[in-house]
Amino acid sequence: MWSRASLVSSITGVAALLVVVDSAVAADFVQANALPQSADWLNWLVSQQTQIFAVIGGLCVLGLYFVPGFRQSIGQGVGEIISTLSRFTNFFGMSTFGGPGWLPQLGPKWINISAGTLVGGVIIVVVTVIMRLDTKVEATEAVWTLPPPACNPARPSATVAVVLLHGWRGQGDTTWANLPALFCADDTLKDSELYVVNYPTYLGRPQLPVVSLTRWLRQRFFSDTLKKYAYIDIIAHSMGGPIARRLFVNDVTAGEKSKIRSVISVASPYLGAQVAALAQALGISQDLTTDMAPRSSFLQLLDNDWTDLRVKPATYCFTSPQDAIVAPESARNACDCKHDYPQWGHVDMVKPTIAGDERYQMPIRALKNVWAAARAPQSPPPACFSLAKGRPVVPLRG
Repeated sequence: MWSRASLVSSITGVAALLVVVDSAVAADFVQANALPQSADWLNWLVSQQTQIFAVIGGLCVLGLYFVPGFRQSIGQGVGEIISTLSRFTNFFGMSTFGGPGWLPQLGPKWINISAGTLVGGVIIVVVTVIMRLDTKVEATEAVWTLPPPACNPARPSATVAVVLLHGWRGQGDTTWANLPALFCADDTLKDSELYVVNYPTYLGRPQLPVVSLTRWLRQRFFSDTLKKYAYIDIIAHSMGGPIARRLFVNDVTAGEKSKIRSVISVASPYLGAQVAALAQALGISQDLTTDMAPRSSFLQLLDNDWTDLRVKPATYCFTSPQDAIVAPESARNACDCKHDYPQWGHVDMVKPTIAGDERYQMPIRALKNVWAAARAPQSPPPACFSLAKGRPVVPLRG
């Protein structure tokens, strides 16, 4: 039977555990929704969580020594939490280990728990610590994953940075195939510097949630490594497109003049993707792709914020009827210029093989069109690809 004291202490313990585990989610919520004024209390709570838990822990220690009955109620509550979780999972419970007659009773008399429930409790604590550590290492590990310039030798006089953002589970050195090498060998692009981003990974999680990836890119890469450049042009694949748009939105929301001049996206799911097909194609759990699902909260918020912008970067969108993951209407959403490849699926659309490959020529034409328009501002804006001077496209069979 649960006593009133043990019930209160149990609820407090569960609440503390949930706050610890979900602190990163709270931080993501603050960052995603840009709440510096309307939610000062939430920002403060997230930033001061370590001190808050230290104060709570200190009060508990004082209570254990000086408050009559506090030790017994806390001990009983902790024991009952662990026992309840153990019985619920039916894995670390007493029945698994042979019952109370077989197990020794451990610990002081005021915490009367069995070895089975103790093991379950230890594992719960370890998992919690790992999840907390995961959020703590985000800021430090990301420093080591900042990409260097892709071209060798580097181009210190370049005033424009071109950034390749890959999709979920992709890698900078494999997603784009020969595109970086073709870019660096193209003499017409020598006034720009290329960066191929690899997203950070943490403690068994393949990648951070989309909001955390956006925060990492903005705070650790765009505001640091790329601060010396006058303009930034982004070529993005799949999930990289929504991330690029969110980066621009966050700049505007923060009251900054964004350096992002264009977002050139290939097969990006602005209205969502076929999540099951995406998870199968990438070999990951469907749970990890929920941000890209149609009508997901992330995409809906992004679409609303993007629509509300008065000034936007130039947007070029590429898609293909052969893409079984992102529908053409999703990839073309809210784009200034659109181009349909006649072939190639979701992954192969960003893997050019030679300089004349359409998969290289068309994004580069979009890039050059943006540059030409910037050098000679016109009103109304020039027609799509009209200012770009690209090589002839070589027809290829997919």
